Amino acid sequence: MKILWISPTPSHPQNAGNRAHIHAMAEQVLAAGHHVTLLLYGQETVPDEAKQAMQSFWSDFVYVPHRLRERTKTHGDVWGIDDWYNADLEAAVRFLLGQNDYDAVYCEYVFFSKALTLFPESTLKILSCHDRMSNRAQLLQKQGIAPDFFYTTPEQEKIALDRADIVLAIQDEERAFFQSLTSKAVLEVGYPVEAVPLPAPVMTGKLRIGYLGSNNSLNRKSLLTFLGLVQNDGLLAQRIEVVAAGTICNSLANTPVVCLGEVAEEADFYRQVDLVINPMLDGTGLKIKTLSAIRHGMPFLSTATGSKGIAVSFAEHDAASVETLVEHVRALLDAPAQRLDALRAESVRLLAAYQSRQRQQVRDLLRAIETGSIAHIGAKRVLVVTDVPFWEAALGNHMRIFTMCKEIQRHAELTVFYFGSLFPEREAQIAAAGFAGQVISFKDYEQAAKDLRETSDFPRLPGLERWRHEIFFKSLRAFLSFAPQFDTVVFEYIWLAYTRAALPYQAITVLDTHDLMTMREYRFVSQGLRHHISLTFGEEMALLDRFDSVIAIQHEEAEILSSVLKKALPICCPHGVDMPECGPPRATADTLILGFVGGASDANFAAIDWFLRQVWPVMASLPIALHVYGAVCQRIDQAPPGVVLHGKVDRLDSAYAGCDVIINPMIHGGGIKIKSVEALAYGKPLVASPEGAVGIAAPADSGVFVARNRAEFIDALVRLLAFPEERRAMANAARQAAEAQFSSARCFAPLVELIQSV
Repeated sequence: MKILWISPTPSHPQNAGNRAHIHAMAEQVLAAGHHVTLLLYGQETVPDEAKQAMQSFWSDFVYVPHRLRERTKTHGDVWGIDDWYNADLEAAVRFLLGQNDYDAVYCEYVFFSKALTLFPESTLKILSCHDRMSNRAQLLQKQGIAPDFFYTTPEQEKIALDRADIVLAIQDEERAFFQSLTSKAVLEVGYPVEAVPLPAPVMTGKLRIGYLGSNNSLNRKSLLTFLGLVQNDGLLAQRIEVVAAGTICNSLANTPVVCLGEVAEEADFYRQVDLVINPMLDGTGLKIKTLSAIRHGMPFLSTATGSKGIAVSFAEHDAASVETLVEHVRALLDAPAQRLDALRAESVRLLAAYQSRQRQQVRDLLRAIETGSIAHIGAKRVLVVTDVPFWEAALGNHMRIFTMCKEIQRHAELTVFYFGSLFPEREAQIAAAGFAGQVISFKDYEQAAKDLRETSDFPRLPGLERWRHEIFFKSLRAFLSFAPQFDTVVFEYIWLAYTRAALPYQAITVLDTHDLMTMREYRFVSQGLRHHISLTFGEEMALLDRFDSVIAIQHEEAEILSSVLKKALPICCPHGVDMPECGPPRATADTLILGFVGGASDANFAAIDWFLRQVWPVMASLPIALHVYGAVCQRIDQAPPGVVLHGKVDRLDSAYAGCDVIINPMIHGGGIKIKSVEALAYGKPLVASPEGAVGIAAPADSGVFVARNRAEFIDALVRLLAFPEERRAMANAARQAAEAQFSSARCFAPLVELIQSV
């Protein structure tokens, strides 16, 4: 692809944060094989050696000299968005457009955005903002600093953003701000960095505190504030030595700072200090100096402003003020070796997490450049957290989660975090099942998790204790700190509720209940059975109320939740199915073939065992056969005459195709029985117990016989044997009911609507 890169700032030398950012981003685009021309407007002084370096670095290099002229503010005390744009730059762009057809144009800074309007609609227009310029003057004036760069209003900045196809924000807070101004696609793309590990220095004598920065007004005020606080504490001043590098040294002549000036390599500076600080008073954007410390594995202290755009968790990285940062210096001096080691290890972790997110962001940008499409940029990002290997499709809950994931994928980018191992056979199984989403194993983050100190603050309930594993919580926490942020996170089953506390940022959290466990336990106990989870109703509701939304699988349970929950929004998503292709009903034959599909659960075995003992002895004397599919076959010791045990099958459609009628004599359980929904979807008449028909509206009109006891089961099956035309009518009604009640699009519409609303 041919790309024109327009900038007022040179890429060489990288002696300021904005220059380093331009250089690093260009490296990524050039490495992808694109032909990139830099059109540099000489707003800053550019020595000849820098021009030569840029000629070697870029595919082509065009330099437009800056002619001094007085700039005039057109919007009162602030700059209009085009006040820094001029005719010389426009003439150069028009000339290049007359010579070349560009696939994309990449413009640095909002005040040059008018150049984007010169390109045809077919050219992808990218605006790299670096920073928000809205209300920048007020921010500086609050710190007693006269504004010395471009500053404008939100209304003016919106004009610039609306000229682009893609707006690049350097960190998440600014992405959200830009999205509040424009309907254009906004993509967060952080600063590309590679690790430059350095050996840990041996601390001797005073603690050497380093500061690396350019000579801008915010840097000057921030560092001088830190120095003033140190000098006011005579004991502290005697125990530390401040070492500075970069053009900031030009303003430190009358201070006790050891000034190294501009250094050829940042590593040369870091080798001479024990600790790095960023006492940034205020500001926006991403602080490259903080990233620089992290990429070199240096221990650092920072104000919260200095760490913006980096998902920090240490208090030393999130100081509320410069005064608090100085307090951290004092505390560190009590046990310097131990704390420096911990901070150094945290820098390594922060870099890995930042790199993982940033590389995905760059991939999204390159994908837009290469395809000319921005559709993927606006897509919501959804994470499903589960311990269920749903791709096996062996149980009803497998099918429900699988169908939900496929429906989410139609509307968003989906990732699954799985609390299990992904060995080659399992990865092949996922591929064979046709699941196209990304599945991440907790094992991939197990090592990173071991060093985390966080634990879940969810209550430890005896009824859920057997499912609570700290390594699950910590591995999810580690993954979330590495991965690009998700808009929505869905947790499968209440026993994973405690992992919700691993989320380190704001996102919509959803708990997919599958069943209300206290209601399910009641049904089990009423049958004299023990349930695997025992909770009080209050405990269950309190857990659910810690989520933003809770999915009920049937309307009755959704109504209960609506009447009890105080915070969480209940939504009803019955089991949805992708409507399968259905052939014509089996040709009329002398034998009626019944089917039962089930996994190896106690509930499934209890159902088929009851049927074989109570109903089948009567059926055996009639021209009726029973075919049983699924792992439940392993629990049947010996099949009676006329009963065929198929075991697990690769494809359910072949199982349903060979049956005339499906039975579901469930005795206990909870929620919608997925096998019942599948029967309707395959256009099969269903004979089910009341428990087996739960969640099906108007069963009599939906191809379902509800048999409340042994006699009614026998009567229904004999009737279907005797009247083939009734079977055909029920088959048609079943299919229509499935489409009306249980298509995946209809069932998961409330969840999709919630995801899209974020």
